[in-house]
Amino acid sequence: MTLDPSIPSHLVDAAPEDYEPRASRLLVPALQGLRTEVWMGGVHTALGEPVGSRDVRAAWVVDCAGEMPPALARDAGRHIPRVFADIEAVPGNLPRIRALVEELGAALHGADAPARVYVMCKQGLNRSGLVSALLLRALGTPSSVVLEVIRAARPGALNNVTFADLVAGEPGGARGDGQN
Repeated sequence: MTLDPSIPSHLVDAAPEDYEPRASRLLVPALQGLRTEVWMGGVHTALGEPVGSRDVRAAWVVDCAGEMPPALARDAGRHIPRVFADIEAVPGNLPRIRALVEELGAALHGADAPARVYVMCKQGLNRSGLVSALLLRALGTPSSVVLEVIRAARPGALNNVTFADLVAGEPGGARGDGQN
């Protein structure tokens, strides 16, 4: 796991209710017709715009680290915990992550789509990067564009080689699940 040097020192050991999550909007030209904005961020980062209760009320929040402040999890239009480790390995719950991504992808085209989807982890780099990237891929964006957009919005994102390979469809070939 790469530590984000932008984490204010007073938050390194802070309780979740003291965090000020931040996120960056992922601007994908091919998705301009989509009504829902896709945001990626973290609970322990100074990169991006602050995310508060007002922001999440009409949004869905995917929590990839289990560290979303309790008030924001409660206030979210929909809080979706999908926790997994940021390690150089295929997540053990990858099938559940892919199922969530497919569900979100379909829902974002529906009449009841939220105004925003926030995909959040601890530092807004790898776990949120993987889920955001897989979501953008499910929405029809090529993997090369997805990686470019995410890394432009969140410098240093997807530095976990295994996660970046999953976005690109490797390892595991077309299935991208790490299994042959």
